[in-house]
Amino acid sequence: MYHINKEITGSGENIALKNTAKHYFKNFNILGNSVQEGTPSIDSEAPIESVGDNIQLFNKNAITKQCYINSTGIIVNDSQWNVTDYMPIIGGKECTYNGISTPGNAPHSAYYDSDKNLISTFKQATGTNTIIPPDNAKYIRFSLLTKQGNKNDSEIFKLVQGTSTGAYSPYGQGSIEVVNCNENFLPITANTQTVNGITFTINSDKKITVKGTTT
Repeated sequence: MYHINKEITGSGENIALKNTAKHYFKNFNILGNSVQEGTPSIDSEAPIESVGDNIQLFNKNAITKQCYINSTGIIVNDSQWNVTDYMPIIGGKECTYNGISTPGNAPHSAYYDSDKNLISTFKQATGTNTIIPPDNAKYIRFSLLTKQGNKNDSEIFKLVQGTSTGAYSPYGQGSIEVVNCNENFLPITANTQTVNGITFTINSDKKITVKGTTT
């Protein structure tokens, strides 16, 4: 298994991995807004499409711990639950979420206006669910089960503006899972080298570190 780590700060960089070695990529995940330029070849029949419609809105590092939202929108103390931050949404437009392992009986989720005043609550559900917020909704919050046995919804929950969550991705990033991969789907370097300003380092554990800015 090869891992590729992109160690470039900022946004908008393009990165190309060349000098093909014969390795296979299965269930390959690409995080961020990614596209494949050009026409797919026989060795790469599955194109990469834009993933800008499944950006993760949930920040697991910005939660209110040990509480949940009840049916009237009141925050209730409870060590088994956490509440998400106010996540921005577009009122009247579909949002989709998944990663609720246990909805519980009392915990709810809630919509808020631009001043973060409560609009209404709703009962969250397991599985993948598409919801349509009220037209005046600007924010949404969820009650998530905290660590209980092997369950920790804060590590698996995802909310997107749109109808498809895709695979789990970190806050502010989207993801796409390529399920139809062929030989040499992604060209990779076989040797440590610098190409067009990008340094490819082959590590002893077979990981490839990619660093730099294209020239």
